Amino acid sequence: MYKKQIAIERLFVVLKQRYNLENSRLYSFNKYKSYVMWTLLAYLIEKLIDQEKGVDSLKFPWNK
Repeated sequence: MYKKQIAIERLFVVLKQRYNLENSRLYSFNKYKSYVMWTLLAYLIEKLIDQEKGVDSLKFPWNK
């Protein structure tokens, strides 16, 4: 259970760094929820593209 928590926390660190999740300036819960869902979708699409290219790293694109 603890390993899953760490994996989720690492994911949100990446989302905050790469997609500016923390500074969205949205004050409505529904708008922020929508923003988080779109951010997760963008992350998953990027992971699929990286998987097709054979990249297995959470680093920024210029550090891959």
